[in-house]
Amino acid sequence: MSPSAKRMTDFASVLGFWKAVMITDPANESAEGTSYDYFNIEIYGMEEDARVIVNWNRRVTEKTGEEEDLMGGRGGLDGTFQNGSLTAQNGNRIEITDFWSDGDTEYAVGRFTWTDGTIGTIGLVRDRGE
Repeated sequence: MSPSAKRMTDFASVLGFWKAVMITDPANESAEGTSYDYFNIEIYGMEEDARVIVNWNRRVTEKTGEEEDLMGGRGGLDGTFQNGSLTAQNGNRIEITDFWSDGDTEYAVGRFTWTDGTIGTIGLVRDRGE
């Protein structure tokens, strides 16, 4: 985080639409290898009753170079926002631990845990510039 970055700890400031990427198995240790999932997230609701909608776009698997179209895949997760972090689940679990802004761009990082225990690191971004 740059020295000019400002943490976003108010729920109202994180509401709305975000672009996201998830990296799974960055060490390339599994049979499938490293994968990159691209998706959009919408955050809405209230702090104690937060809702996260995930709209999947595509997955790229590094070992095979295979690109999988995930368009139309959608999931809703229910959770809470506390102390600047968002946690939501529906079997799968998303934890966004840090939100911050730097100039006109906002960022967030966290992790996504699949029901089978596989964990992916996620990064979110959106532009608030005019």
